[in-house]
Amino acid sequence: MELRDAQTLAAISKWTESSETSDVSDHWLVGSCGELAELCVRGLDQSWQPLRTLGKDIRVDFKHGTPVAFASDDTFVVGRFQLAVATVQGALLFRAELPKDRTVIRVRSSGGDRFAVIEDRMRGLRNEALDMYPFQADDSVVVYSISRRRAVYALKLEGSSPWSPWNIHDNDVAVSPDGALLAVISDATLQVYRLPQ
Repeated sequence: MELRDAQTLAAISKWTESSETSDVSDHWLVGSCGELAELCVRGLDQSWQPLRTLGKDIRVDFKHGTPVAFASDDTFVVGRFQLAVATVQGALLFRAELPKDRTVIRVRSSGGDRFAVIEDRMRGLRNEALDMYPFQADDSVVVYSISRRRAVYALKLEGSSPWSPWNIHDNDVAVSPDGALLAVISDATLQVYRLPQ
C-alpha cells in the first residue's frame, strides 16, 4: 500500500499490509489486527496497537461492516448501533446513542471538526413462507461536531422502497472542509445545505 500526496502524487509512505485497514489519515491507519480482529491503530511507520480503552460496549465487527473512519488526522469514528469518537491514543471523546431501529452504514468526514453519518433502518415485511425479508434502506444523514460532542444537524433521506415498483434510491453525502456546508447527492440530484455555526 502507498500513501500519496494529493497535490503532487508523490509517495509519502509505503508498507505491506497483513491486517485489514479501514481508513487512513495523513499520519495514522485504523483497522483490525490480531487473531481476534480487534480495533487497532498505527502510525505509518509503526506497528499495529490494539485500542482497548473504548470500553467493552463499543462493539466492532469487521466481518459485518462496522464503520470505522477518520474524522480528522488523529480522531476517528467507530460504531454501528452507537457511535464512539476517539483519538488514536485511545481517549474516548464522546458517544452518541442512535434511535433503537437505526444503524450507521457510512461515515463521511470533513477532515476537521465535523463529520456526517448516514443512518439506515430496516424496511419491508418478514414472511419466510413467501421468502420475503426486510432490508436496509437509507433513513437520514446526521452531522456531528467533535468540539460540541453532539449532533448539530439532521436531514431525512429517501431510502429504497420495499414496495412495488421497488424504487431504488442511492444517497451519498460530503461535509465541506470548513464544516459549513453539507452536500447530499440523491440519485442524480445534488443539493447543498448550510450547516448551523
